[in-house]
Amino acid sequence: MKETIKKYLEGIADEVEQRHLLDWIEDQDNFLEFKKEKMNWKKERRTSIIGKETEKGLVRFQSHIMKDEFDNVVRLKKVRIIYRYAAAVMLIMLLAGGGFVVKNMFEEPLYTSVVADNGQVSKIVLPDNSEVWLNSGSTLTYSDKFAKSNRDLKLVGQAYFDISHNESLPLIVQSKNVNVKVLGTKFEMEAYAASDKTSVILEEGSVEMILAKNPTKKLLLKPGQQAVFNAETGKLIRKAVKTEKYTSWRKGILNLYNCPLSDAATKLGRRYNYKFKVNDKLKDYKITLSIDNEELDDVLNILEHIAAMEISHRNDTIYFESRRN
Repeated sequence: MKETIKKYLEGIADEVEQRHLLDWIEDQDNFLEFKKEKMNWKKERRTSIIGKETEKGLVRFQSHIMKDEFDNVVRLKKVRIIYRYAAAVMLIMLLAGGGFVVKNMFEEPLYTSVVADNGQVSKIVLPDNSEVWLNSGSTLTYSDKFAKSNRDLKLVGQAYFDISHNESLPLIVQSKNVNVKVLGTKFEMEAYAASDKTSVILEEGSVEMILAKNPTKKLLLKPGQQAVFNAETGKLIRKAVKTEKYTSWRKGILNLYNCPLSDAATKLGRRYNYKFKVNDKLKDYKITLSIDNEELDDVLNILEHIAAMEISHRNDTIYFESRRN
């Protein structure tokens, strides 16, 4: 499939290959693989044209202008990942008359996916005028039936929602392990594919958190509360939080409060579009740091001091290692 993806990105895939690719990326895991291959393809093109050192300079430049991009509503990228299938047609024999009737059985909806690549935050205005901010490495999917017969969304990643009130048509955000039902409210949800944890933080209104595999298990949240479901342990925890600490990323500010270094590395990787590898001895080391518009090199210098570790760059990966005595 890698060769087909490459041909598609280069604009030389034929119609059969394009159709095969569209079928393949209907699966969420395959779609994430497609994003990975696309990112690698873009990196290879940049490297072949401008060289590795210039590419690093572009990454630092991207970090420098990130705040401006947020304030100007960073460009969103709409990707049509599922196409409208032709209506299924069935011939039904009429026994009485011995004739045939052509009947349109169903028509699959057209889906739109909005993708925020690593290093980006995208703002979306949905058909019902609800607003959504997508954090780096996230995907939001909805159909052309949205705001007509449903308000269903599918989230992989992290998003902040400002939902228009509609009592007759509740909005439902679906994720791998948790669904959230709302009428109109402001809340944040984090549900990355690689994590067993799903977090929901409510700022205004009310939301109902429903376990996807056990719909009878529900939890109603009040403003200022966070609920975290751990699919590995089956535990669902609710607590009071200062919501701004968790939702400020949509304004370009990354807050890390008592955050394990392994989790911090994951968040930094999404923000700066780099790979990070943390030494096992350092994974649980807790750090507290607020990042606004700092370049990656400045952030790494700060971390090297507060976490008493050594940081090195090898190829496209940044390593957090225990300091040698």
